[in-house]
Amino acid sequence: MSTPTPRRAVPERSGAQTVCRAIELLRLGMEAGGAGLTLREATALTGWSKSSVHRLLAELAAGGLLLRAPGRAYVLGRFAHELGLTPSPLGELQDLCAQALARIRTETCGTVFLGMRSGTSSVCVDYALGDDVRPPIVPPRGSLRPLGVGAAGLAVLSWLRDEEVETIGARNQRRMAAYGGRFDGRLMAMVRQARSDGFARVANIVEPGVVGIGACIADPVGTPL
Repeated sequence: MSTPTPRRAVPERSGAQTVCRAIELLRLGMEAGGAGLTLREATALTGWSKSSVHRLLAELAAGGLLLRAPGRAYVLGRFAHELGLTPSPLGELQDLCAQALARIRTETCGTVFLGMRSGTSSVCVDYALGDDVRPPIVPPRGSLRPLGVGAAGLAVLSWLRDEEVETIGARNQRRMAAYGGRFDGRLMAMVRQARSDGFARVANIVEPGVVGIGACIADPVGTPL
C-alpha cells in the first residue's frame, strides 16, 4: 500500500494551532468510522511527530471526544455523540429541502439523497426512499462516504480545483480501497466528465447495478455546499 499523503502541517507554537491539530485528528477519527484510527495511521496522515499525535489523541480521549477501543484504535467518544444529538443548522437544512426531496422522489420514483461536504467526505443529511430500494444504497443519516464514491460527493468535487481534487483523492486512498478497486485511478477522469456534463454520474461503485446522478448546490460566490 502506498504511503498516504500527509495533510497540511500545522505548527504547534500557539494554543490556537494546537486546537487546529486536535480538530484535524477528530475529523480523521470520524472518517475512520468503526475501524478506528490508530496512532500509526494518524501520524502518517498528518505528518506530525508521533509524540505530538499521541499527546493530542490522549487529550481528546480524556475529554470524551475520542474513545480508545480494545484494539488500540481511536473511535468517536460519547461526548462527540452527544454533540451530534444537539440541534444544529443541519436540522434547518432538512426542513428547507424536504419538499424538494419529496417532489423529485415522486417524479422519478427513485431514492433521493441530500448530502453535504465534511472535509474529505460527504455526509448524508437526509433522503426520500424510492420504489425499489436495496439496503446497500441507503446509508443512515449522518453516515460518511469519501468524496467521489457517491454522486453527491462527485458533484462537489467537480466544482473544486484539480489540485484540491488530487489532494482529497490521495487522502481518501485507503478509504476508497474498500470499494473493491472500482476507482483504479479514475477519480480525476470522473470529475472532468462531471464538469463536461454539468452533473455527476456514478455507476457500479457503491453497489453493482446501481446508478446515481448528482448535482451540486453552491453558495452565491460559487463555494460548493
